[in-house]
Amino acid sequence: MKSIYDYRCENLQSVRLKFKTISEMAEFIGTSKQSMGQLLNGNRKLGANLARKIEELLDLPINQLDQSDASTPEEVDELSKEIAKRIIKSNIPPRKILAMIDALLVEDE
Repeated sequence: MKSIYDYRCENLQSVRLKFKTISEMAEFIGTSKQSMGQLLNGNRKLGANLARKIEELLDLPINQLDQSDASTPEEVDELSKEIAKRIIKSNIPPRKILAMIDALLVEDE
């Protein structure tokens, strides 16, 4: 089973095609050519913060790089995008968000 990092790496490779060179892509995103190369070849994991930054810079839907098929943004509905925006703005650690969701699910049972 692929991890979210695998999807991000694959989708970043697709994004790479929008640039003439890795250096151009790295400069646009604000990282080094070496770091970009490591991200593209999977030797370095693309974290959530950088993934969101790349999506914002390239005007992609939030969490687009996390999708199994980044070529179909319709898969991410408007509610999911709004939730993701609010989570990012809140700066709440992901584990706490999961704990809150679990607590809400328990209350509904």
